[in-house]
Amino acid sequence: MGEAKRRQLNKKDFLALPENQWCVYCGAASSTVDHFPPRNFFANRQFPEGYMYPACDACNAGKSSDEQALSFIVSMMDWGVDDDNSSFQKHLKAVRNNRPEIIAELTALLPTQAKRHVRQIFGNNETAYKFRAKGWGVIKLGPEAKKLLSEMCVYFGQTLFFKHNKSVFRGEVFSARVSCNFVDDPKFNFIISKLNGIPKLVHTSHDISDQFFYRYYATEGGFYAILQFRKPQVFFVICAIDEQYIPHGLIVPEGWYRSGIIGPQVKTTVSE
Repeated sequence: MGEAKRRQLNKKDFLALPENQWCVYCGAASSTVDHFPPRNFFANRQFPEGYMYPACDACNAGKSSDEQALSFIVSMMDWGVDDDNSSFQKHLKAVRNNRPEIIAELTALLPTQAKRHVRQIFGNNETAYKFRAKGWGVIKLGPEAKKLLSEMCVYFGQTLFFKHNKSVFRGEVFSARVSCNFVDDPKFNFIISKLNGIPKLVHTSHDISDQFFYRYYATEGGFYAILQFRKPQVFFVICAIDEQYIPHGLIVPEGWYRSGIIGPQVKTTVSE
């Protein structure tokens, strides 16, 4: 079935397709549809077409409050957040009600520290003064927020592996956050050049790659991607490696998150 036809299916027909019989997260029988990235990541919930996945009720429901908090965190990472302050305030209200610990552990840097941080990112005093004049500060995320960002990368590893490798993932997801000041680094651009998958991200034929964009490389037993949201302060680097391809005694570099083995005991392959 073509991608356009698949996007038009209702929930019942979507889950009836042979490739959608199993939960993309745990491998149990699918009973619902999950949208990832979450719809509330996007302006007016206009999420990209083709990014819906089969899931079981337990996995889908278990991510609900996490996705609310993630929407807030991702909003804070958007340099253009003041372009749509109403959306940011909505995310903030939801997190205050449902995940207050995320708010409580945020730490504001002192003005001199904030100025130094912005200057390190942009490499000049002019931009640092600009943000200071607009009343911007710098907030340090707490452990719960950082944990959620790592878990988000795991969800992306599972869903995008399924989308591009045509099988439910079982293995480990490795992830890291890279500051936007590396965007001009030759090593960073070398990695980007090796990720030859450039998906089209549209909603009702409108390009929405300015809100969510990634490049990827999918191969047997592995999926690798660099993702970004809107006007990013950070990039997310994700490696999802099938259990049988993980090198014995692999040492993960400092700063990287390692999920441990996740996914179903029996590997399932998507039928075309």
